[in-house]
Amino acid sequence: MHTVYNPFTGQIDYCGDSLTFNPVNYVGSDCTGNDGDTNRTLSGAPDLIFLDNKILHPTSDYTITDEVITFNVNVWNNQNITLVTAEPIATNGTYTGNDCSGSDGEINRTLGVAGITSNCFIAVDNNILHPSIDFSIESEIITFKKNVWNNQKISLWRW
Repeated sequence: MHTVYNPFTGQIDYCGDSLTFNPVNYVGSDCTGNDGDTNRTLSGAPDLIFLDNKILHPTSDYTITDEVITFNVNVWNNQNITLVTAEPIATNGTYTGNDCSGSDGEINRTLGVAGITSNCFIAVDNNILHPSIDFSIESEIITFKKNVWNNQKISLWRW
């Protein structure tokens, strides 16, 4: 399973579903730094970043500080960069493991969220989860199929 942005349709293929967003597009030459280097920067604070239509992972591939993206991967001047912002589901868009039922670090912890449907992104500590493999949703209850610790941040976005 993977997440890929299609620049021709403006859609994201997320585990077989096509989602339409209004992305902001750049190329590597819009970044500070030298062609092909790591640590190049770009202004922005998106929820998702795609480099040549493949999703980047927070922390390992990039960080965001004060609305400046620093890439931890090589960025070439001719590469396409797509920034996507989604609508948070919660007022602040986030919960923590403390909000879940069950014990710290358990599998199958649950989180009740009013109005939640399968049309959402879910991330734990900024790692996007995959439907069916990492979580399920039934009757406005998310069941996590992986360990969830109390101190982990859970982010929810709808499309």
